[in-house]
Amino acid sequence: MTLGSRGGSSFVVPQNFKLLEELERGEKGIGDGTVSYGMDDGDDIYICSWTGIIIGPHNYVHEGRMYQLKQF
Repeated sequence: MTLGSRGGSSFVVPQNFKLLEELERGEKGIGDGTVSYGMDDGDDIYICSWTGIIIGPHNYVHEGRMYQLKQF
């Protein structure tokens, strides 16, 4: 992601900052509570290994089910 410019040169925001923002949202549980996600390994300095849970919505065939996912 490129942001603005200073004196004719632009600077790039590292992707890790975006991932840190996303991690904070997941850990705080922002949303309706049907999706939860975070780091699979808290010591992962590269923010590569994620885990999450999706809870099936009400009045659907998936109601009451929990789906776990892992993403690398």
